[in-house]
Amino acid sequence: MCRRNICLRWKEASVREKSPEPSAAGLLPVGRKERKLRRFRLQASQLEVGNLTPHCTKSQQGQIRGPTAHAAGRLGQDELRRVETCAHSFKQPRPANAGRRIRLALVMRYAKNSLVINPQRDVPLLLQVRNSRFISHEQLFEFMQYECLERSRSTFNWRIRRLLGAGHLSVCEGSSGAGSPVYSVTKKGLVLLEHNGHFTTTLHSNTEHLPHSAQMFHALELNDIQLAFRRKDLLAGWHSDVEIASFNTISRRPYQKDYDAVVDVWLGDKRVCFALEYERSLKSSRQYERVRQALESEQQISCILYLTAGIEILVHLLHEFQEVTTNLAFANARDFANLLLDTTVITRSNLSGVRFREVLE
Repeated sequence: MCRRNICLRWKEASVREKSPEPSAAGLLPVGRKERKLRRFRLQASQLEVGNLTPHCTKSQQGQIRGPTAHAAGRLGQDELRRVETCAHSFKQPRPANAGRRIRLALVMRYAKNSLVINPQRDVPLLLQVRNSRFISHEQLFEFMQYECLERSRSTFNWRIRRLLGAGHLSVCEGSSGAGSPVYSVTKKGLVLLEHNGHFTTTLHSNTEHLPHSAQMFHALELNDIQLAFRRKDLLAGWHSDVEIASFNTISRRPYQKDYDAVVDVWLGDKRVCFALEYERSLKSSRQYERVRQALESEQQISCILYLTAGIEILVHLLHEFQEVTTNLAFANARDFANLLLDTTVITRSNLSGVRFREVLE
């Protein structure tokens, strides 16, 4: 008696056996006929199992591997039995036209190469990039960790690749000094944010000019300061310059200046607020005149902290703002990133220096 072979295929399988009746020449060997197909759908692997005579090709036989094929090899000569995988399987009901070959349709969840946005993961990531203007790969991963949105580095990298490939993010040129790639949001990314309800009046999909790369290191320094507060568990709230400028255009009680950030921190059990300005370069005398007028008129903020990229800029600011009566404090940016509220700052009333937490109290 001819030995049977078991063939597992993705789309269809048939059963052939010996028969004294001849068949049409060229279709099946003489003395064989095609028997009605019985199918089994294996829930775990989505395969079908059928009994074939040795006319199952060697390439098909070579694909049979694993416990499923081993179980199928024990099927009886004249009947097919249920092959159990992953606790259970089921037999498809036999249709009226069981003698015809029926294709199993596999339904795809998403179209190939399509991008499906995750509102709980992708949108907060794009929002952080937009509010920061520019942000490095390492900074962004740390922000997502603190927001409990990402824990796996590989998953985060995969998400970034998706958003870059879809054109929602772009990589900034000239960012070699940042230590990792620097990203900014594109107009396509802004459209997506607006579709999810995140709109700003100062940076939106119809904005003619997106943030210039000259602002990149200014933004990265501010990101480092925000992360430093988060690491010490001192940050209660952070509003970026994008959010502040948007607020100032629509509010009936706006701030007198588009600050780089408005920060809420915990001082013991007390929550205190201050405005943050970061000066990397000097402005003209006319620009400083407008700044002085804005600072004198400020009533929403009780303390304004100026951080500078160097001592020379700090000394120049002290000279420019010496007549301003608003509560101003000045410090070096690198010192502040390390010491935060314990940083020694210079004020109009205390040129010898005082800890910043005492200024806030």
